[in-house]
Amino acid sequence: IKDIDKTIGGINKTFVMGVNHQEYDPKKHKFISSSTCTGNAIIPLIKIIEKYFGLKNGHLLTIHPVLSDQKLVDVSHSTFSLGRNASTSIIPTPTAIADSVENIFPHLKGKLTSGSYRVPTHIVSAITANFTLDKGTTPKEINEIIKKESENNFKGIISYDNGFRGNSKVSIDYVGDSHSAIYLAKETKTSGNNLTISLFHDNEWGYCSRVHDLINHVKSKKKNE
Repeated sequence: IKDIDKTIGGINKTFVMGVNHQEYDPKKHKFISSSTCTGNAIIPLIKIIEKYFGLKNGHLLTIHPVLSDQKLVDVSHSTFSLGRNASTSIIPTPTAIADSVENIFPHLKGKLTSGSYRVPTHIVSAITANFTLDKGTTPKEINEIIKKESENNFKGIISYDNGFRGNSKVSIDYVGDSHSAIYLAKETKTSGNNLTISLFHDNEWGYCSRVHDLINHVKSKKKNE
């Protein structure tokens, strides 16, 4: 990848389905990125929130299943915490989720911070995001907006989830879900201009589904050249 990157002069543009994929131009964009699994999960929601309420700053916390760069026994590792026992530990680790957001929304550069924990689960990640908005809202209002957007502009990308018969579901319930983000309506909290939202996403299948969508979008554009 590094050799390809040097040859063509770097990635031309990063695209997130539902957010900026319509900007793809086959004449300009020869080497593109589909962002990251966490980027695809939170970026559509940030677009909605900023559209309706404005966004001053925020903190993104992702809780991610074990990955292949971790170890099952304590050993030396370039990132010390990732060398600890992955099967029995909740491990703080660096994340580039804020960078993924800023790559799509450059005007938010420096306004977002992020953190991550790796946990010993099979699959499905969670994200909790805390935002300071330009104007306040209520859980009812923001939930109604997300629900409407999930059924229209972000259909197939965001899933609005209100639990099961009034009860919160758990991460394993979402294995194999092809949405980029499952918005957990029951977990929405507000206080003045402060908003907290939470979501789940199958960080492998959901991301692969959006890559598939982006490939088909690129194909359709090239066909019409």
